[in-house]
Amino acid sequence: MKIACCIFSYSVTKGMKSIGPIGILKKNNNANALLKQQIEYLKKIFKSIDVYVVTGFGSDKIIKELPKKKNIHYIINTEYENKNYGYALRLLLDQLKNNLDAYDGVFFLDSNVIIKSLYHKKIKKSWLVTRKNKVKKKTKVDKEYLGANFQNDSLKYLFYNVGDTIWCKSFYLNKNDMQKLIMNNKFHDNMFIFEILNQIIEDTDITIYSHELKSKNDYIEISGPKDKNKIK
Repeated sequence: MKIACCIFSYSVTKGMKSIGPIGILKKNNNANALLKQQIEYLKKIFKSIDVYVVTGFGSDKIIKELPKKKNIHYIINTEYENKNYGYALRLLLDQLKNNLDAYDGVFFLDSNVIIKSLYHKKIKKSWLVTRKNKVKKKTKVDKEYLGANFQNDSLKYLFYNVGDTIWCKSFYLNKNDMQKLIMNNKFHDNMFIFEILNQIIEDTDITIYSHELKSKNDYIEISGPKDKNKIK
């Protein structure tokens, strides 16, 4: 069986408007693009994958950058300027709902994130990739991060900028929980993913566990051109 890996790359990242989508960013002209490296790590982690890239801004540049392979699929969000994550997720669910039986589950992540390793990953359970946020006293938590509240190792709530556990903008839903997500039609086009996950946890019996990263080197986040040296 395979894992469907969904990469969201539809929005304009700050500092990238004149360059293109952040997924095409490279350390230098001879290096691989961020998105291509991301897919290579996903192959190492899950072995057998199909990749679904939800594009919008600069979709032609992304398609040109990636190799033409039958396991890489593109979903173009033409409404990326006006509609948020909820709409992009609907496009993906429409694509997956008729062939979900081909997969054990779906791994989601943003195009500016590289997950290098996932230890002891569970295919039959749903989980959220997290790491501890080491905050010194009298300093503010970085507002860019999302907090995660876990109870008995399962996700209770996701929120902005609270707590010491950070969600690394990536999560996995098994096949059964994906079916529940598809059946849950309450989320609207401009909801963020943390709002959608909170809603389906409240409305269904979905249980999402924590998958904490073992090392800070297992996770890289690129916020713009200033971070391109983080890419190989």
